[in-house]
Amino acid sequence: MSFDVAIVGGGIGGLIAARTLGDAGARVRVYESAPAFERVGGAIQLGSNSLRLLGELGLMDRVRAVGVRAEAMEYLRWQDCATLMSSPMGALAEAEFGAPILNFLRADLQDVLVSATPPGVLRLGARVSGVRQDAGGVSVSLADGSVERADVVVAADGIRSPIRAGLLGGDAPVYSGTVVYRGQVPRAQVPERFQPNLNRYILGGGRHVVMYWVDGGRAISVNVAIQRPEPCRRGRARRPGPAVASGPWRRSRPWRGCARCSCATAGRAACGRRGRARSRRRWPP
Repeated sequence: MSFDVAIVGGGIGGLIAARTLGDAGARVRVYESAPAFERVGGAIQLGSNSLRLLGELGLMDRVRAVGVRAEAMEYLRWQDCATLMSSPMGALAEAEFGAPILNFLRADLQDVLVSATPPGVLRLGARVSGVRQDAGGVSVSLADGSVERADVVVAADGIRSPIRAGLLGGDAPVYSGTVVYRGQVPRAQVPERFQPNLNRYILGGGRHVVMYWVDGGRAISVNVAIQRPEPCRRGRARRPGPAVASGPWRRSRPWRGCARCSCATAGRAACGRRGRARSRRRWPP
């Protein structure tokens, strides 16, 4: 492969594409509009298929160093946290599928991919304002007025990609009716019952919680999903209904309100809409 590839977007997808195409012999440039990468985003889980591909790119040792391999997956009942089902993961899953299942902070995974990108490939602060295809290839116009040429352009610039809209037409994301509030709790503040290295899913009617360890096991990621949450009124948080305030959540009140909406948070958490949640007490369920 001996052609020029321009990748628009330096996120996880764009950087993996750059590594893959570069290893195949393409001359790759990645244009990222942000002037620098900040540690933003929540936690993510990657399954064995994804990790196997990263291993083929020579990145397995690096992703293992920042990921957490859970020993098992548990499904718990909302009302009392009773175990409904437990499935082994860890070494058994890795032996079965040929690669681990790992939990990450998104920023940690992106740091690995940035460090694995050869010098000169990634260009920060380069916002692509348009692309135009002709018989000889593609012209990539940048916001600073410069124009680059490539044989192929890969649009990895997110869900609101203007390049995709230009090729396929514009559309708007459809709200699913579910809001997810994300937060992280330091290990020292996590109750003993949740200290074991497990991926947990706490299931309830119209809502559920997903928890798993990240940041090398130093923090647990808490993701609270609510279907069709009630809107806030007069800028104040809505009190949780009976389903929320029952069971193991009754005394601990992990559902904190931020200044602008009814958001469920644990410890220090960023509100999924606007503002920042304030934790009034520790998080023990």
